Amino acid sequence: MFIRSFFALCRDFSSKLRALFVRTAWMVIARSLSAGERSRHFRHSKSGTLRPLPPLAFDSMETPFNDRGVSVTRNALSSAGQVFPLREIVDVRVVTVPKNKVLPVTLSLLGIAGVIVGAIWRSPVGIVCGTMLAVVGWLTWLTQDITHRLMVQTANGDREALMSVDREFVERVAVAVNEAKATAAAPKV
Repeated sequence: MFIRSFFALCRDFSSKLRALFVRTAWMVIARSLSAGERSRHFRHSKSGTLRPLPPLAFDSMETPFNDRGVSVTRNALSSAGQVFPLREIVDVRVVTVPKNKVLPVTLSLLGIAGVIVGAIWRSPVGIVCGTMLAVVGWLTWLTQDITHRLMVQTANGDREALMSVDREFVERVAVAVNEAKATAAAPKV
């Protein structure tokens, strides 16, 4: 009886906590949307209506690219807590890193050898351990991803700025950096 009442109490507390969390999340979203609307508009002094703000002619911190924690401004590339000033970037390139073949093949071969030795000696431990090693090698192969890296070449050498499994995203970042460098290098009129 005590256990049933305890679980009922936990269930009730969990549902109340979930409802509070959902309500709080919706309030935060509503506030941020209304704050965003207010920031893009101003209240006309005579009529009191909201009117759109005119765009600024020049914003020194304009962000031409900002996606998945990577931002490219007119002055720098910022990714994973690293900041690369555009004036120091000589070149950017996308490098593809293939799957590591050595580790999964080695694990699988050791596992198959363990199964064979366990079968010859009629040892269940050898068969089980060998099977487990072969399965771990197979899973290691399946769970590996082909990764793409954005390498930034500076005067100090090459540094990895970004790593992702999405090649298109890494290429978009490289294009944004090259465009920002071209814009920064263009003569100002």
